[in-house]
Amino acid sequence: ASGAVEGYVIFLAEDSIDYTTNLQYVFVPAGGPGIYSVGVASYSSFCGTGTPEYASYQLFAQPEPVSNFAASNNRCDGVELTWDAYTGVYDGLLVYRNGSEIATAPIGATSFFDAGASLGGTHYALVTLSNLTGCIESDSATADGTVLQSPTAPQGVVASDTSCSNVHVTWSASTGAFSGYTIWRGTDSIGFVGAAVLEFTDTGILPGTTES
Repeated sequence: ASGAVEGYVIFLAEDSIDYTTNLQYVFVPAGGPGIYSVGVASYSSFCGTGTPEYASYQLFAQPEPVSNFAASNNRCDGVELTWDAYTGVYDGLLVYRNGSEIATAPIGATSFFDAGASLGGTHYALVTLSNLTGCIESDSATADGTVLQSPTAPQGVVASDTSCSNVHVTWSASTGAFSGYTIWRGTDSIGFVGAAVLEFTDTGILPGTTES
């Protein structure tokens, strides 16, 4: 507006709610999320209030944190993040590691695998994006995950060949985080022993057979 305009009257629906001399106005509705019709009319002391021009907009609800957000502490290749399906209106989920954004999980996702996590404890936050507005929740879901040290391969593996009915295998202990040893005959897994066990007897091999 130009000429003798002195300011602007702000309307909510048919009701005037405020007055400003600026060319912008921040409207914070008391009614919370919903669709609002806001109007602006010019004002002068000579002509009074003009006819308002209206625009409608939708205020979305502030998103809530996801539920049951958890980070794995039992993997050597990264950290698995999981959470319950989010039922609100949102664009996706921002994943943060130690304060830095590392990914966006899409709508409907309930897990994310962080292959870039380093050894030791790592703090994670999962932030919900609201629909269209770009707003994010004020309180993020958080969890701590840990990447375990990959175990070393067992050394000094020896297989006896002095028996007619079985093969006895021994080895030196591995180091790192692990729960035990898987025993293989060729490409077949034939047994598992705990981390404190350093031997295994293969009773299923056929006489005269050579395997590794």
